[in-house]
Amino acid sequence: MAHIPNPAAACQPLSSLRVDGVAGLARRLECWLLPPRCVLCLAPGSTVRTPLAWQGRAEALLDLCAACHAELPWLSVPATQGPGGVPAGVTLAYAPLRYAWPVAPLVHALKYRGERLYGRLLATTLAEAAGRHRVPLPECWVPVPLHRERERQRGFNQSADLAARLVRETGVPVSPALRRLRNTPAQAGLTAMERRVNLQGAFALDERWRRRVAQRHVALIDDVYTTGSTAAACAAVLRAAGARRVDFWAVARA
Repeated sequence: MAHIPNPAAACQPLSSLRVDGVAGLARRLECWLLPPRCVLCLAPGSTVRTPLAWQGRAEALLDLCAACHAELPWLSVPATQGPGGVPAGVTLAYAPLRYAWPVAPLVHALKYRGERLYGRLLATTLAEAAGRHRVPLPECWVPVPLHRERERQRGFNQSADLAARLVRETGVPVSPALRRLRNTPAQAGLTAMERRVNLQGAFALDERWRRRVAQRHVALIDDVYTTGSTAAACAAVLRAAGARRVDFWAVARA
C-alpha cells in the first residue's frame, strides 16, 4: 500500500472480541497467543465480521490491517446471476475482488509457492465480504478438485484449503463431491473456447457424496473466476447428480 496505517487504529483490542462459549474463548486465546499481523504493511491485523459473527459469534482474525483491507481492489458488482451473467448451470456467481495487486500475488504465492497462510487470509476476506453483501449461504461447499497427480506435486488443493477455512467462518460443511478424471493442461493463457474444450469430460461425481448434494443448494469454491469454464463443467456434474441449486464462489475475478 502507498501508506503505513496507524497501528493504534488498525486492530480492535482483545477486550472488544465477543465471547460466545468455547468458540468465542478460542478466538480470544488465538488473538492473544497469535495476534494477526498485516501481510502488506506489517501493522497489527484486525478482526472482521464473517457470516457467523453476524449471528452473534466471535469475530474472525484477519492478517490485514483495517486500512489495507479497505484499499483492496473491491468489485462494485461482486455478484452476478441470471442467463448470460453466470456460467452455464450456475445460479449465482460471487467474487468480491479484482484479480489485481495485491490479490494476484497472494493467490500466486498460495498456489505455486505453498504459502498456505494466504489461503486463510483470502478465505476469511471472502467470508467477510459475503456476510457484508448478504450473499445467501449454501448448504455445503464443493471445492473444485485438482487431478491427483497435480495435487501430489503441489502438496495440497488450494480450493480445498479455501473451503476448509470457510467452514470455520460460515458453519457450512464441505462436501468434496467432485473428482478430476484427467490431468488437463493449465488453463492460464487459453481462450474461453480452448478452456471449454480442455475441460470436456474432466470432472465426475464422487458417488460417496451423492446424497450430500442431491436436492441441496451447493456452492463451488475456487480461487479465481476467469471465463467460468471450470464452474460450468463442475456445475453440469452437480446438476446431473440432482443438486437443486449450484452457486460459484471465488476470491477474485480476472
